This record gives sequence, structure tokens and C-alpha cells, in this order.
Amino acid sequence: MHTEQRRQALAKANEVRSARARLKHELGAGRIGLACVLGDPPACARTAKLRDLLMAVPKIGPVRITR
Repeated sequence: MHTEQRRQALAKANEVRSARARLKHELGAGRIGLACVLGDPPACARTAKLRDLLMAVPKIGPVRITR
């Protein structure tokens, strides 16, 4: 049974990573705003690091994030 649970956990983790990658792509393309994501975050963004989401936004780099 542990093998099945592990497989399901890995499948769910892959789904979350894929959804987060799509969200970052949408942020980078400007199709969705950061305020929208932070105001009403989708499930995949609830566990994301804010730094990673900010890095996906155009014209925001590591220096601005650190400030």
C-alpha cells in the first residue's frame, strides 16, 4: 500500500508543479497580474514561494526583490 500512496503523492506533486509553471508563464506573459494571484491565489500558488512568483513578473529581478 505504501507504494500506491507514494505514487499518488508523486502524481499530485507533479500536477502542482505543472500548474505553478503555467501560472508563472502567465505572469511572465502579462496575461495575469500579480495582484490577482496574491489577492485570490489558486491552489498551486498557495504553497509557492513569493520570490519565485515575483521572479516570473517582467522587469522584476533579484535586486528589486531583495529591496
